[in-house]
Amino acid sequence: MALLTTPGQRTDLRPIIKVIPSGGGAPIKSIEADHAISGEMQFSDDGRSIYYPVTEKGVANIVRQPLDGGTPTRVTDFKELKGYGFSYDWASKRLAITRGKSNSDIVLITQQAAQ
Repeated sequence: MALLTTPGQRTDLRPIIKVIPSGGGAPIKSIEADHAISGEMQFSDDGRSIYYPVTEKGVANIVRQPLDGGTPTRVTDFKELKGYGFSYDWASKRLAITRGKSNSDIVLITQQAAQ
């Protein structure tokens, strides 16, 4: 994440994707990602894009981000449920995604004074 500040304005955190050579060195690409990025990324089969999940209002979708700096586009258009992970089979052009929702209860336990 990059921290961007302007005097007199609020601080804004923006996720930045940096592509770094496997042998190390300076980044070869640096592009701004969707503000709601929420998980791990995968390269496309041709290496020209990165796919990653975004979560907005508790709903996860997969986004394709071109590495040339083009506009990110949604690959999925789910209207509900959280996403937990995804994988793309490039040979058969199929997407596998795990989705669901978490239920939880809150219990308050207090100690009463002895009578």
